[in-house]
Amino acid sequence: YRSEELGGKRRTDAERRRRRTNWFLGTLATLITLYLLVNNIFLDVRFASLSSASSSEESVKTTSTYALACLSLFPLLPPANYPCSQCLPFLSSSDSTVTDSLKGLENNVTEIESFCSLKTIVDSSTSTATALKAQGWMENSDFCSWSGVTCASDKPLRVNKLTLNKLSLDSPFLLSAISTSTSLASSLQFLDLSSNKLTGPIPTFRDFKLLSTVDLRNNSLSGMVGDVREGVTILTDD
Repeated sequence: YRSEELGGKRRTDAERRRRRTNWFLGTLATLITLYLLVNNIFLDVRFASLSSASSSEESVKTTSTYALACLSLFPLLPPANYPCSQCLPFLSSSDSTVTDSLKGLENNVTEIESFCSLKTIVDSSTSTATALKAQGWMENSDFCSWSGVTCASDKPLRVNKLTLNKLSLDSPFLLSAISTSTSLASSLQFLDLSSNKLTGPIPTFRDFKLLSTVDLRNNSLSGMVGDVREGVTILTDD
């Protein structure tokens, strides 16, 4: 009797493992299919843009479809694989047909824009990616939980504070990635990049409407602080 009981338990355990394996493989296959689908969509769009055969109306409908696809993919794809450079032009389209199709989803679009502004920082160099990923960046799409990132408490989620000091960040492109971000320009209030190894010129952050303080001390930046908006304090070694 005990032998039969043990045999039944083994079969149950094997069945559970089989079900978990099938679930994992099914989920993986779904994600891969969606990823390949979107990549094919983007290839089709690039090809279509070279052709004069498609009408303007067809193009707008296509843009709406791809914008919705980009929204759907955001919670499904690993953060590092989300195609920001391809999706943002669709999501930020000002065409009325596109904005109508995204009505009620504006918060989602804004949050993807915020996420992509941070992903651009990560992608600015290999060393930056290594340093930030070691701090937990890109582990999930909840960018407000990443180390050094503080978001406003209300919806939509926007980055209002970045504290990235003492991380040995050395990319000459990192400051440019931050200072040219339209998403960060509309929300960032405080930026601390002190005690890193940054090089290059000091940007003015002129278009950052809410920014009050930028700490760039203990780096190897060159040049003087240019014309800045009134009320903004940029701390440097000079």
